[in-house]
Amino acid sequence: MDWAGTSVDYGCMAPVAAFVESFKNIGLEVTPEETRAFMGLTKIEEIRALFAIERVAEDFRLKFGRDYDDSDVQGRYNDFQRVLFATLEDYSEPIPNFSFMEEELTARADEFEKTVVSMHAHPFADVFNDNVAKPFQYYVTQYPGLQFCTAAHNHGFDDRVLFDDDVHYIVSDCMKSRSYLVFTITPEKYEYELVEY
Repeated sequence: MDWAGTSVDYGCMAPVAAFVESFKNIGLEVTPEETRAFMGLTKIEEIRALFAIERVAEDFRLKFGRDYDDSDVQGRYNDFQRVLFATLEDYSEPIPNFSFMEEELTARADEFEKTVVSMHAHPFADVFNDNVAKPFQYYVTQYPGLQFCTAAHNHGFDDRVLFDDDVHYIVSDCMKSRSYLVFTITPEKYEYELVEY
């Protein structure tokens, strides 16, 4: 399950709106479509990519009489964070109250003996609605043969237990860091290897 955009903030509108607003605050227009084209990058890299759009770079040059630089990128990143966190609650309504998890548990429980839950952001990550972290974890632990959970939002490798239930949240790095995880699941256990290339 992908948490951001699936169980909260359908369509991942919160970051899109924050990118658009942070550029608007200096008189530049970026469209939701332009911001979506760079989803998957870190937020600061996405801002760099938005500045590099020819139309945006030209509008900046006309407005400010110079090319953008790293201080402009950092300024938009700081404003992006301010806007995002000021409005995150507007986008954090659970969708649709975990009924999809209940349906999977009741309708498909006989189909599998082991479960790996995969999501974009894990509980307590910066974009996770911590108000529903415990109910979320309760549902996760109801799946048959839960092995572990995976996430990727942090863009850095991590393996930790977030609750007092020994469920590991294993976070993969981004491809930019030139690494990936290989999981092996056997009847007795699971293992993983961090592969760097």
